[in-house]
Amino acid sequence: MFYNREEGESVYAYAFGVALDIVLLLFFFIAVYYFILGVFSFFPEKERYGENKTVSFAVLIPAHNEARVLPDLLDSIRKTEYPREKIGIFVIADRCMDQTAELAARFGAEAVVKTGGPDGKGAALRYGCAVLKEKLAGYDYITVLDADNLLDADYFLELARMHNSGHPVVQGYVDVKNPYTSWIALAHAMWYWVPNRMQRMGRRNLGLSVSLQGTGFSIAAAQFLAVVQTETGVAEDAEYTLALALEGDSVAYAKRAVVYDEKPDTFRTSVRQRVRWVQGLWQAQKKYRRGFIKNGMLSRIFALWGDGCSTFVFCLFFIVWFGTFFVRAGVWEARFLQLWIYPLNFVCLNLYIFGTFFMIFLGLWMDKKLDFKILLNIFGYLLYILSWIPVFFIGILRQSKNNWYHTEHHGRCGENWRI
Repeated sequence: MFYNREEGESVYAYAFGVALDIVLLLFFFIAVYYFILGVFSFFPEKERYGENKTVSFAVLIPAHNEARVLPDLLDSIRKTEYPREKIGIFVIADRCMDQTAELAARFGAEAVVKTGGPDGKGAALRYGCAVLKEKLAGYDYITVLDADNLLDADYFLELARMHNSGHPVVQGYVDVKNPYTSWIALAHAMWYWVPNRMQRMGRRNLGLSVSLQGTGFSIAAAQFLAVVQTETGVAEDAEYTLALALEGDSVAYAKRAVVYDEKPDTFRTSVRQRVRWVQGLWQAQKKYRRGFIKNGMLSRIFALWGDGCSTFVFCLFFIVWFGTFFVRAGVWEARFLQLWIYPLNFVCLNLYIFGTFFMIFLGLWMDKKLDFKILLNIFGYLLYILSWIPVFFIGILRQSKNNWYHTEHHGRCGENWRI
């Protein structure tokens, strides 16, 4: 199974080869786990919905200089298929220098003006909940949206169905409203579309919890008012996820509660946003790690990194497969690939690689995301994936910083947004 020690090979080289085999084998088990999640994502939905009860929602929208996009969101909320009297809209105008607060009032929302204090989305939500505490407590659920979002017409209906089925915490399907504005926007879209199918739907079908995604989620009002006070870093969604998990609350996935989110369309903006994500994830896991270890729930910490980890192991074993193919063909020799040249191991590797490719394209087709432009942008997507390597290390180095980088939104919908 492992290296066969060759004549003249040093003990250290042999030991390194065996250690590398073991590490790759461990990573392959992780890869198989994500492969199984992908398989289960194609199983029929088993959700049994509860009574058709009309619950009330408070919509919280933290906004920093979002006058350009906020009216479109407020208009899309108004057009949803849900009783208007059951929806309260609250815009937290966070240190705005434009007409965000005035526009919110003009479109029928209540504006809370924040003029100072810490920056960032989590701080804005914390401030808004402190000011609106009594009003928010009068609603059944609180849903958080970003100012650049747009909603599917059935967004609140689908959230209500999930809540009526006994799920106090629900994450909706985060789609992309501008996938074709640039190559980097399409790469971001792929980063969402593939995990939405391969991981979140798989976890849902297996009855496992998903992670909150920063927007498009809904939580019972009392729970949210409690958890919002715990956030201290730059990735409030990760902290909410872990804080809820420690209380025994899982996050259900509502694939038909669709929210369209604007993604960066320049590489610079993309990198800065992703660095902040990595910062926040490291801060969140550092904050809650001891509690999860104490309660034997360390896997919930690792689940935060699911999107990146699944991509990493696939890229790793695609490289391994590529090298092993040429070794088996006799083109060149590589001692570090000895584990995978054995017929059974190579068959398993092929099943994983080509099975994953098949599930990705089948899932994109089933979710009506498969487009010829995706194939044209394959090198752009590979560049996006590779750029995660420096992003990851920069984010780790900056984990002690809490500065917030605001992403400017343009309101471009492209070809993907449909209501």
